[in-house]
Amino acid sequence: MLLLILMRMGVLAASAAAFVGYLLRSAPLTLDFSSWYAYGTVLAFAACAVVAGYAFFTALAGRSPFGDRLLEE
Repeated sequence: MLLLILMRMGVLAASAAAFVGYLLRSAPLTLDFSSWYAYGTVLAFAACAVVAGYAFFTALAGRSPFGDRLLEE
């Protein structure tokens, strides 16, 4: 799967996919936030959100996420 991402979308997308995949496989994930390892779950999800936010910002390349129609009014 990683090779397909590398061939179709590039090195940055493949490295981000590898990072997120490794992070979600190696971090202790739980939905019980009273457990002692819930901090690792929150940290893993926050890191995934940061990578997704950076990818979204980079993919737009300075354009507005809502298009030019909101600015026309």
